[in-house]
Amino acid sequence: MVMKTDGPCLTGTLEFLPLAEDARDALRGQTIGFMENILRTYARDVAAGEVGATGSTVTTDSPPVSGSCPTGLLYGRIQSGKTAAMIVTSALAVDNGFRVIVVVTSDSLELVEQTRNRFEVIDGPLVYSSRQNGAGEYDWNANIETIRREMPRRGLVLIVAKNVNHQTALAEFLRDVGANRHPSLILDDEADQATPDTTTRARSSGRTNAPRFGSAIFRRIVHNDRPDEIGDSLREILHHNVFLQVTATPYALLLQNLDSALRAKGFTSLLEPGQGYAGGETFFASIEDPSEPPLVFVDESEAQRIQLTPHEVPGGLRSAVHSFLVAGALYFRSHGVPKDGFKFLCHTSQRTIDHDTLWNLIARCVNDVIANIDAGRLTELQAAHDELARTVPNITPLSDLLEFIHRRAPNRTMLKVNSAGDVLRYGRFYNFVVGGNILGRGLTIDDLLTTYYFRRAQRTQMDTALQHARMYGYRSKILPLMRVFIPRTLAARFRQFQEAEEQLRALLGSHPGSTRVPIKLAAGTAATRVGVLDRNEILAYRPGQQVYPVEPAWHSNAVGNSSRHIERLLERAFGGPVRYDEFLEVPIESIIELLHEFRVLDDEDSEWDPDAIGAVLRATKAMYGERALIFCREFTSRREEPVFPTGTIGGPEQNEARARRLPTLFALKLDAGAAARWGAVQFWHPTVVFPPNMGVHVFNASE
Repeated sequence: MVMKTDGPCLTGTLEFLPLAEDARDALRGQTIGFMENILRTYARDVAAGEVGATGSTVTTDSPPVSGSCPTGLLYGRIQSGKTAAMIVTSALAVDNGFRVIVVVTSDSLELVEQTRNRFEVIDGPLVYSSRQNGAGEYDWNANIETIRREMPRRGLVLIVAKNVNHQTALAEFLRDVGANRHPSLILDDEADQATPDTTTRARSSGRTNAPRFGSAIFRRIVHNDRPDEIGDSLREILHHNVFLQVTATPYALLLQNLDSALRAKGFTSLLEPGQGYAGGETFFASIEDPSEPPLVFVDESEAQRIQLTPHEVPGGLRSAVHSFLVAGALYFRSHGVPKDGFKFLCHTSQRTIDHDTLWNLIARCVNDVIANIDAGRLTELQAAHDELARTVPNITPLSDLLEFIHRRAPNRTMLKVNSAGDVLRYGRFYNFVVGGNILGRGLTIDDLLTTYYFRRAQRTQMDTALQHARMYGYRSKILPLMRVFIPRTLAARFRQFQEAEEQLRALLGSHPGSTRVPIKLAAGTAATRVGVLDRNEILAYRPGQQVYPVEPAWHSNAVGNSSRHIERLLERAFGGPVRYDEFLEVPIESIIELLHEFRVLDDEDSEWDPDAIGAVLRATKAMYGERALIFCREFTSRREEPVFPTGTIGGPEQNEARARRLPTLFALKLDAGAAARWGAVQFWHPTVVFPPNMGVHVFNASE
């Protein structure tokens, strides 16, 4: 497969893309890698000769050669430039024979418009969104003839909400213009949101009242199983496609069954952020008392106090507002006025009644600040100034900032962004944004100086909570002015999210084809919403747990020469003859290599899964300096047959392994006497003991 990397669409798009030259070059390099994967999987799984530098740009009527079109995963980070990567990838796709690019995004008109506006830099293809005009018509309806004429040579880009009405209109339009006659690239932005089938858990339960068909958005995008809608999904209409999932929180996708159309089997690519990116490693590196910038710890009970006394501005919120007003004035002194002003984000609840309360409290606090400046009471502003002085070098004196605050704060813009509130229409200077779920995914908030975050849930989902981190992004210019006001317990949770993200990205980067992908859970959280997962296939490995096969293979045909292979690997690890009854420290890869040598019978009751155990060990190896322990000895048993429902290691051995705080493989060899009594050959029985500080890891165990 030959790829065109200097085509007119890519060249022109990069010229118009609002990025620095070095950032454009870095993004171009990464997207070329993505496109290599896309072209390779298309040629392998869909059809040869249709895409690439010499592709025909026309599809045949034949079904995909592998039986289904491939699914890939582009795993980015929160506000790390995923939209820019999708734009450049789309430009490369057009230069390489794709003529239909569909971007499906969250069901938010704000996000659809934001995405469409950004995609308008793409140079060559026609660009439309599922925005409706005053007559209730979609953008593309007025230009059908132009689209039919230009699509085969220029290409077509469509940005469409994950909304049943929008997707239904899209299906009708695609058929009308003959889009299925051309290779397509479908980009599922925020792919773990809305697209997964929310009936999966119920339908896999086998209960009689489970839904008969998949959820509406899943049917419209991925696969439609309603008898009256058969084939009426985006992926089925565009029958020669690559489906690229794009997200920073892929947990719901990686926990799908292996045979799911949403499980990325084509390829997984990591989108690395560019220079100047600030993520969890920046904001939550230190969570110890006292807080270190950019964190400011707020009393744990402040959210409850707001509900109990909704007419009193609590201390943490007062401090956050004062910090924002001073930071805005400092921003103006250093950088002038940003295009849409500076932002304050208040995210404490999903309930609109709470948003009303916070909106009123913030307005009252700003009015108090103006009154205090008039009266010369500057204690709180000075405290905010002193806090910012910790990170702002040669900070402008407060006295030189008061006039700006006094003139501009009364004209602040107050926005409630929720199902009953405002759209984001920012003012020129100070913008206070109060909201809930709409602020939690995909929406970029530029020049965000201050965040006041208290969002808690009875059962926190990691993907949902991590998407709340709107402070992440390319913030190097304003980072000294940024502050996040948050309870320490929530800061600790975000730190755990960051550790889980680092671990997962490292694992996928080194083993992108893993079938078992363990997700490390932050304490007290779930990875994602349970409704989109097959509960029968989700397993977990826990800290300190011992895992072993209940029914090892014991007869000669099943054991084969595995015992000799195990002994050779053990001799290599020991650097000579195997030594019994002692713990030996070895590279963690040594025990991963051994896992698959142990022979076991088919056993649905056992948690022994060599692929999953190996994936967890690889994911956590940095915690243990890539070291592990091996312990070998012989064992006997008085059981009537070689079945071990309680394992073969003793309690003291298990406790000793846990105390050493390294992953431990016990390799126990059946003694000759027990083997003769059972009519068995001598075999090795394994047990893995996970360290007590490992953390819970969940994974999909389907075959």
